[in-house]
Amino acid sequence: MDTIEFGRKIQKARNKEGVLQTELAHKLGLKADTMVSHIERGTRLPSIDRVPLLAHVLHLDTKELCMEVLQLSAPAAYSALFGSQPPVPGGPMSNGVIDRWERLPRDSRQVVETLVIHLSSLHGQA
Repeated sequence: MDTIEFGRKIQKARNKEGVLQTELAHKLGLKADTMVSHIERGTRLPSIDRVPLLAHVLHLDTKELCMEVLQLSAPAAYSALFGSQPPVPGGPMSNGVIDRWERLPRDSRQVVETLVIHLSSLHGQA
């Protein structure tokens, strides 16, 4: 998936839910709907801390959307952690993930840590 495909996915989900760009921007705490437009055109990605809320509002799978944004926004971190294939849902993480994690650059770790914190905060809110 690339950013353009991601944007189309968001736009399709928004239209399916009958949510206007301005409404989505408001629900995500954005100051203007131009950011939603940029996301849908594939010129920007949502910040990792807004992805769980975006998934909730558009009734998309939170884990899947977070993994897609991680792969697009931090491909080196994604590749270092998961290789070329995403982890199997419900399956164990591949062997050596801790070793790969420890070799990640600090900025890549911060992206992943932010994602994990936000996913953890959603646990039990279903």
